[in-house]
Amino acid sequence: MDFKSFQELSELVKAFPRKTGVAVAMAQDYHTLEAVSKAVREGLIRAWLLGSKEEITAILKELG
Repeated sequence: MDFKSFQELSELVKAFPRKTGVAVAMAQDYHTLEAVSKAVREGLIRAWLLGSKEEITAILKELG
């Protein structure tokens, strides 16, 4: 299956009855958290974040 855009992929994933769970190791990376938090907000995934709780919390507060 070929996707021409991320929008096409996200629409397909949103149609699934259950959300995929994703475990993210070393989740205190800013860009990783930015992508994961966007996917969670859009209802694409459920996420488990592994790493420094303090750093993850600070970055998530910054991301809003």
